[in-house]
Amino acid sequence: MKSRYLLPMLVVFLVDMMSPVQAAPIDFAHEVVPILKKHCTSCHGGREAKGSFSLNTRELWLESGFVDPKDAKASYVLELVTSSDPEMQMPPKGKPRLSAKEVAILKQWISDDLPWEAGFSFGVVAYEPPLKPRRPALPPAEDCRTHPIDRLIDQYLSQ
Repeated sequence: MKSRYLLPMLVVFLVDMMSPVQAAPIDFAHEVVPILKKHCTSCHGGREAKGSFSLNTRELWLESGFVDPKDAKASYVLELVTSSDPEMQMPPKGKPRLSAKEVAILKQWISDDLPWEAGFSFGVVAYEPPLKPRRPALPPAEDCRTHPIDRLIDQYLSQ
């Protein structure tokens, strides 16, 4: 009787052990953005685009050719952040390097096809002041018509 349950349980256990483990999806806002802000945006964000690479939007990442979502290991960005060549490495000499965990997060993010928060940009948002209409100068009241609209209409009709 014990063997009747033992074999199916063993099969289920082995199948479960052999199935690939799904990695948790990378959280762009809480994992990727802090890494990029800490190590990259001072030179490649906002109005800056050193080395003709801007990371302001997902589209710019893809257009640059520096990332390949189909083959994250072949992405030039990962080659730069893992390089030991002082002429090639990013961030440049004198700035803190990415940890192994940060590199793994970037690699997984690139493999996941660079998920990006809708509307998010590292770019500088130009300040646009709200429209403030000027207050019109009201003509003097005539014939006891004191309402501002009446005063404006009276002036228009008198011309």
